[in-house]
Amino acid sequence: MDTHVIEVEKREATGKGAARKMRAAGRIPGILYGHKEAPVSVSLDPKVLERHLTHSGKRRNTLFELAGLDRKVLALTKDLQADPVKRDLLHIDFFEVREGDRVVVEVPMVYSGRPEGVVKGGKLEGTRRTLRLDCSPLDIPTDIKLEITKMQIGDTIRVKDLSLPAGVTAAEDGHLTVATIKAPRAADAAGEGEGAKA
Repeated sequence: MDTHVIEVEKREATGKGAARKMRAAGRIPGILYGHKEAPVSVSLDPKVLERHLTHSGKRRNTLFELAGLDRKVLALTKDLQADPVKRDLLHIDFFEVREGDRVVVEVPMVYSGRPEGVVKGGKLEGTRRTLRLDCSPLDIPTDIKLEITKMQIGDTIRVKDLSLPAGVTAAEDGHLTVATIKAPRAADAAGEGEGAKA
């Protein structure tokens, strides 16, 4: 279980004025939405938070153990706000999860290799940046890797064709395309032929 422990403090004061004072003191506000519990207002160090988000490689899918509360809490990021210019973290919402829960998360798709069909003139289309998965919060993968080197012109890989980690299922239509190699357009092929003759 890849869990990142982060210290939080309960906070009583709320509102924009309190948030400004908190940020001036080097902390940011946050809210924990509990597992059938009332929401809890917290504060935490944004630099420590950013370090955990970066180190995990999962960003919003990082599983946190929130220390400093009156009970053990596992939580994922519900919402993360950052300054649009400076990109400094301004606010975070957590939602509590339990080890037996199932969650739906978005993870990056990583394509590996140059398809043989592209080498022969085809065009790679239909690629997706992310894929929605249904899994335990303890088993969220960093990404889904897809080897596409052997793909030929006309080949299509759909969600149902993906090899996912144990305990992880796709929360997408199984017939959704994640990669396809299209034949070159007639105009492109004709242009290549004229170029070859010249």
